[in-house]
Amino acid sequence: SDPRGALFSLRFFLFVFFLFWSGCRAPSEHATLESILAKGEITVITRNNSHCYYLYRDQAMGFEYDLAKAFSDFLGVDLEVKIAETWEGMIPNLKNGTGAFIAASLTQTPARRRQVAFSDGYMAVRQHIIVHRKNRHIRQVEDLAGKSVHVRRGTSYQERLEALMAEGHDLAVQLHADIPTEELIQQVEDEKIDVTIADSNIAFRNRRYYPKIIVAGAIGPEEYLGWAVHPNSSRLLKKIDAFFEEIKANGTFQRIYNRYYANLDDFDFVDLRTFHRRLKTRLPKYLPLIKEAAQKQAFDWRMIAAQMYQESHFDPMVRSHSGAYCLMQLTRSTAKSLGVESILNSKQNIHAGVQHLRNMYDLFDKI
Repeated sequence: SDPRGALFSLRFFLFVFFLFWSGCRAPSEHATLESILAKGEITVITRNNSHCYYLYRDQAMGFEYDLAKAFSDFLGVDLEVKIAETWEGMIPNLKNGTGAFIAASLTQTPARRRQVAFSDGYMAVRQHIIVHRKNRHIRQVEDLAGKSVHVRRGTSYQERLEALMAEGHDLAVQLHADIPTEELIQQVEDEKIDVTIADSNIAFRNRRYYPKIIVAGAIGPEEYLGWAVHPNSSRLLKKIDAFFEEIKANGTFQRIYNRYYANLDDFDFVDLRTFHRRLKTRLPKYLPLIKEAAQKQAFDWRMIAAQMYQESHFDPMVRSHSGAYCLMQLTRSTAKSLGVESILNSKQNIHAGVQHLRNMYDLFDKI
């Protein structure tokens, strides 16, 4: 047989095979407004963290989730949530058609604009230095000289720090693979690392949970968060911009914002340190009683614990000027009406206090 003919036949076969295979492959499709409305469903790509999306008592919550849900209602379609496995995977997921848009507190940067189309900015943020209170001398960019700054890879923080280094600032960037900003903030509080960077919305919110940190100076100008869509999804992008314009005009955006970011400037270090200390030293003693009483009256035990802290700071011996006693600050008349034999008995006080709350809730239901 002719070897040249056999080689030609093999090449021809491979050509036809790859032509057929490439023609049969399903192309990667981006979501269009028309396809979303026709399907009756839109998929958001986001991340599982405290400011984007999380589950609380089997209920989806989070600032970005609430906005995305309001947008799906605006379109009149159902919302499906797609959690990206990694932070850097969100844009590839968008471009390969996994979701219609990204809602993940994504800062609009030049590098990202080259890959996706952004909506109008819906929140202004600035990148801030986060340090432990022991390092309060680190206040501004110049104070980072010789320091290692820890940030997640692929973030706007990395872009800004590398730009500062290019400008001649003497600092080092330590990149972490897909670690949440909140976790790096906790590592600063625990003194495992010295410095990290966080957007203002994340920084001031987490200061409540990690009161030993200081939100120091900004390292760059004001930037804007935006939702991202495929570059070819122009009609969907216009719809998103119209949505934000409407919810900012009718107050919906402010209500959602207040749910997660209200009163961020209200920060009392001493009060918060006391709160965190008493969560560790006092709450465990009463937690079984709190959970027992809350379950009996169909309340979330966390709400009862929060109410108890406001009433007494978990101090069973406290007495108010108005004559209220113990953990739930019962008055003698209320305690008597609820059959309490000893107002200073922690178990009786807690159960009676939660019963009193249930009675008030039921009264509102009747009204």
